[in-house]
Amino acid sequence: MNIQDSEAFAEGCFSSVQIVCEYMKNRWNNLIDPILPKPQTGFRDACIKSLCLRAVAWMQTLEKMNHTVCFQAVVSSNRSLLEIAVDLILLHYDKTNLSGWKMHWWGQSEKLKACEETIDFYRENGIPLPDMYEARQDFIHREKADIERMRTTLWPTKSGHPRRWTGKDLKDDIKQASDLHGNLVKKDLGVTLRELYQTEFRFMSWHAHSGLPGVWDVPAESFSITCGSAFLMSADLGMLCTKIVLKDFGLTDHLPDLDREWDQLKEYRAKASFDVQMQRLGEIEI
Repeated sequence: MNIQDSEAFAEGCFSSVQIVCEYMKNRWNNLIDPILPKPQTGFRDACIKSLCLRAVAWMQTLEKMNHTVCFQAVVSSNRSLLEIAVDLILLHYDKTNLSGWKMHWWGQSEKLKACEETIDFYRENGIPLPDMYEARQDFIHREKADIERMRTTLWPTKSGHPRRWTGKDLKDDIKQASDLHGNLVKKDLGVTLRELYQTEFRFMSWHAHSGLPGVWDVPAESFSITCGSAFLMSADLGMLCTKIVLKDFGLTDHLPDLDREWDQLKEYRAKASFDVQMQRLGEIEI
């Protein structure tokens, strides 16, 4: 594939991002945002809504990155949407408040770890704590005892702050999410989450972290192909996240034609992508 073809491919795939982003914003504004968390599952429902909003925000970010020079950010957003989808699936299949409770307290635990690292740096180097970090010291004094107690309660087999809110590694969480929701994911993405993780996640990480595997001795057209592939996968993951949230909150019960709407949207995305590519290559009139 030459430069012209690869750029046309990326631009065609970008149209999928635009279509899905508009769909997600519409569903968020009109259906999901107005939902109030249930008293018995308040943390769980709030976490689901917050993750959905993050997915919408990522899609809006992608909408602003229609240029090959953005390839690192495009792939990084793809990676984040995968993790959000995994978390939403795990929350969806736990109808109790425990999963949301864990996610909430993991966030608090993460803040404590970050604050303690700040304080430790200045203490170890004999430097007075700058005024701008006083709030972090206050957070430690105010929250440390409760957070440490919850760490012991929620993740008893771990010592200190766990790597993820589940207490497991991402690979293990993806295996569980794939086992729970695998067939439905494969219908939308063409692969299971486990397959996606074991074939693509490390390649995504090359563009999110320092290092050269993703750019060393790579032909120029590969960067547009990377963008296009990430656009397509991000759009698929964005739709997956939206579907999970709509189903979890029971909104699909009130939208009987939703499955047909999703199928039509998928067809529309494919047609729009093809048309944009052909227009870019000058093979059909605009």
